[in-house]
Amino acid sequence: MAVGVGAIHIGLGIFPAFLACMTCYLSIVVYQYSDSVYTECEVWNFVPSFSSTIGNYKPQRYVWRLLTGYSCGVRLLHLALFRKCYALHKKNDILSNSLALLRCLELLGLFLLTIFSSTEFFSLHAFGFTLFVMCSTINVTVVSWLNARGVTASGMVHRDTTHHPFLYFVSFTCCFVTYILHNMYCTPGIYSVFGAMEVLLIGTNIHFHFREVRQYSLHTVSIEGPRTGSF
Repeated sequence: MAVGVGAIHIGLGIFPAFLACMTCYLSIVVYQYSDSVYTECEVWNFVPSFSSTIGNYKPQRYVWRLLTGYSCGVRLLHLALFRKCYALHKKNDILSNSLALLRCLELLGLFLLTIFSSTEFFSLHAFGFTLFVMCSTINVTVVSWLNARGVTASGMVHRDTTHHPFLYFVSFTCCFVTYILHNMYCTPGIYSVFGAMEVLLIGTNIHFHFREVRQYSLHTVSIEGPRTGSF
């Protein structure tokens, strides 16, 4: 039985991350909305911060850690395939190794911000978040630039991902600015903008990797059952 490589990575790597994001955020909005939008400033907010959602509340904290931690492991396999395909199609070890290193650091940042919540280990969570955002932004920008010039890991016709760097830049900039404004001035609603930009950043990352692994839709692996002997 032949199974698409893209389908495997989407089902085992991308979908768990998407499920974790949606489950945690929707459950906190439906069941714990009043608590989730409360801040020490006691100012009005309309949506919760995603960092506080996965750090302050249970079972959201454990759902996020389980599914995203599992997704990180599967995405390491995708990283190995990504590096091999770039080296195979473009004969450029420096490019493939550099992009693979960026993705490895991106996954490390995602793992750190997943395991260490903002309420328990703020410095490690902040370091993981910064590492994840910086490496993923550079990676997305470079890969989108290559794709726009017909360079893809699979060697197939590229899919348009040029809007992803723009979304990364907007969401990261808004996260940074709104976080500073919230801590300095406690402006009503500003922390909700920070939370919304967090979700946009995560969603952009998931969508980028989803579009990318679909490039491998024509690549398959064969799964064979045990052979039965004949008498």
